[in-house]
Amino acid sequence: MRIFPEPIENLPEADIPLDGIKAYLSQSENHQIVFMQFDQDAELPEHSHASQWGVILEGKIDLIIEGARQTYSKGERYFIPSGSKHSAKIYAGYADITFFNDPDRYHSKPFASRPDRQPKSAYRTLLLGKIHNATVTGADVHYEGSITIDTDLLRAAGILVYERVQVVDVDNGARLETYVIPGQPGSGTVQLNGAAARQVAVGDKVIIMAYATLPEPIPKDYAPTAVFVDKHNRATEIRRARSE
Repeated sequence: MRIFPEPIENLPEADIPLDGIKAYLSQSENHQIVFMQFDQDAELPEHSHASQWGVILEGKIDLIIEGARQTYSKGERYFIPSGSKHSAKIYAGYADITFFNDPDRYHSKPFASRPDRQPKSAYRTLLLGKIHNATVTGADVHYEGSITIDTDLLRAAGILVYERVQVVDVDNGARLETYVIPGQPGSGTVQLNGAAARQVAVGDKVIIMAYATLPEPIPKDYAPTAVFVDKHNRATEIRRARSE
């Protein structure tokens, strides 16, 4: 039987070394609150720790505190003073909410132990759009670092202003990453600025690529946009690349 609502079950699971228990841990700097549910009988040997308070939601528990035995059932509350020696017999179907006046009473289980909390899908980084074989029109070491690109080309390739891009120099093999700033539309500008300018020369051919991170499964019709340009950096062809 499900006792706790989804917000509770979404808490980290407490690592309690007992069979047949599900326990969810709410952590603070000074204490812990544990939401516990038992699917089978369990016995706790005598032990002691900081003070503990609980309210029984379902079932029953036999508590022996400093030699005094008492049975608690649904709707009842118990309190164990700090340092008191106690043991317990817990019956299948028992559930409670327990406050521990100790922030380190229990630790949470590793994330990997909760298959239900694993990411629903993996992510892939794929090509989003590229400008192919553009000609470098400028290289300004003293300008703010970036790449200036004609906004007509950006729109055609689906690349945003300030987006991170990878630039590959076809002539010298250099590869670099920078971000985009807008150039005058229709100007054909492809200018490397700042440190990136040292890795290219005016007249070099470059491929400018932007990427997107997508969750699996990737749509079967996904295809990046490729913009092909002439020697003046004017688009001559725009097409969607296909994997087939």
